[in-house]
Formats: sequence, C-alpha cells, structure tokens
Amino acid sequence: MILCLDVGNTQLYGGLFKDNSVVFRFRRVMNEGVSSDEIGIFLRSVIRENGYDPSLVSHVAYCSVVPDLNHSLENSCRRYFNL
Repeated sequence: MILCLDVGNTQLYGGLFKDNSVVFRFRRVMNEGVSSDEIGIFLRSVIRENGYDPSLVSHVAYCSVVPDLNHSLENSCRRYFNL
C-alpha cells in the first residue's frame, strides 16, 4: 500500500492506495510545531481505524508547502513505518 500526503499550511490531506485505487481519504488540521510522534501516531491510527494494517504500507509519498514540517514528517515515516 502507498500512503500519499499533501501537507498544506493549515491541513494535511491523505489517502491510502491499494492496487492502484484509493481505499480511503482523510484530513487533519495541522499547526506549527507538530511533532513527528504526533504525525506518526495519527497516521498509524487513521489507517488502523479504517480497517487496514499500517505495517502493510510499503511507500510514503508526500508534497509539502511547509518546509518546517518536512523534518517531522520524514522522522515519523522512519519511526512509525520503517521507511
């Protein structure tokens, strides 16, 4: 599965793709100073609560207009998805 994220100034939009199809979409309000743990726990939780196994995420793709969040986002993918 591929986790795709769009990080904007006020919100994070995401979707989980399986077999070239979007299986679900989600959104979260983002604020300045959000930690990698907050992002990672949210992403794993939203995947699990929608009936999918977070350990099956094989790739994460993201685009971001908020350079200050990129470090936290990358660390959350390393720590919570081993990617």
